[in-house]
Amino acid sequence: CVCFHVSENLTMPTMRWYFVVLLLVKALLAGGLYDWSFQQRIELPSAGSNYAKTPSVLFGRGFLTLVTGYGTNQSGIFIHTTDDGYIKDNQYVWSQQAVLVPSGAQQSDEFGKWMVASNHTLIVSSPGQANNRGFAYIFNGTLRHWSQIQRLGALEGTSGDYFGDYMTLYENTLIVGAKGTSSNAGAAYVFERPRGGYTWSRQGRLLPRDAASNQYFGERLSLYSDTVIISARN
Repeated sequence: CVCFHVSENLTMPTMRWYFVVLLLVKALLAGGLYDWSFQQRIELPSAGSNYAKTPSVLFGRGFLTLVTGYGTNQSGIFIHTTDDGYIKDNQYVWSQQAVLVPSGAQQSDEFGKWMVASNHTLIVSSPGQANNRGFAYIFNGTLRHWSQIQRLGALEGTSGDYFGDYMTLYENTLIVGAKGTSSNAGAAYVFERPRGGYTWSRQGRLLPRDAASNQYFGERLSLYSDTVIISARN
């Protein structure tokens, strides 16, 4: 692993759910212990059997929002929320609010391969786009209304870079991995937005001092505050 000091970001906690999304909730028991119980099963008949191959994203904005996505036979991601306030058996019921698909999306783009979110911002990667060059899409939204506001990529990017195969977010800093850059040597790109702003701009490109082909630098990343840890498996 290689450690850098940058600006800000943290990988959001996620769980791996497949096709049928099982929601669990925890309750505080006597003695300060937590117990998990089944809440709801979400079925997506239109998604196909390979849907939700990547971890889902769960975040809060006064109500909970769940984002599920990525399947080899579909090119959209699904937004589910508890904002309707509908309660059954003393539990909130999740409902599907939106399906997000970027313009011109194709199944081979792997849109939804990785997702990070904070408040009103959802960032979705598409590492297979343009012959595996890769891009990341920025969505902003509230409740049922989401809009694509930006597409991020590497200006020097080429096919096989896999930009967006993994991302990490902390507050107003986003770091995107591109493990296939330069014969799989890999790279990571730093983007920031002003506090309270919506537009992201590139701040830098991270490379290890001992970069070499087939290291896959940027395959995994984790960011918190001003420190980022980036893997290089070979």
